[in-house]
Amino acid sequence: MLRAVLDTNVLVAGFLGPDYSPAHALLEAHREGEFELVSSPRQFAELDGVLRRPAFERQASGGRAAGFVDRLASATLFVADPYDLPRVTANRHDDLLAAVAHIGGARFLVTAEPDLVRSFVRDLTIATPEEFLAGLDRVEQLMSAAV
Repeated sequence: MLRAVLDTNVLVAGFLGPDYSPAHALLEAHREGEFELVSSPRQFAELDGVLRRPAFERQASGGRAAGFVDRLASATLFVADPYDLPRVTANRHDDLLAAVAHIGGARFLVTAEPDLVRSFVRDLTIATPEEFLAGLDRVEQLMSAAV
């Protein structure tokens, strides 16, 4: 199965954004089993922390954020947090995402961060949510044609 790491910014946008947003569509595709999400405890702690910020209090109230994080965690392939990260990007957080992808066998890292999209990391395709969604659609079309 296709594996991908979704940057925290994509996960937050999928939770907070409108139903028609690419980030929300990615979460739907994950729920429908179109790809396997790979992450680490450190990234999920970051996601939880971001959703607890006062700026998101209204959208995350009533346990919505905690429920989202719990549901997502139950459907995610977790790998151990890597230590001694190799420098492969301009940002240490992005180095973590790249390492998680490599450890978890993910070939894709999906982000809304322009600097990361322009990065080159060996054996990893870095894509925007729109690009990754288009790729999922293409894979589905090829599989349908093969039947």
